Amino acid sequence: MSWNLINKGDKRALALADRHYTRQKPGSNQFCRPGKNLVLLTEDEKALWVTWH
Repeated sequence: MSWNLINKGDKRALALADRHYTRQKPGSNQFCRPGKNLVLLTEDEKALWVTWH
């Protein structure tokens, strides 16, 4: 499995978050906290990792 660094507004990550995580506003263009975020997505687009600083 390989992880790719992506932007926190990446549409693939937004779609994954909408499908698999409880969100206050599904379909919104943000799925992580404001500020500096490290967002990783697997090559198969089945897993997402987000950290916040």
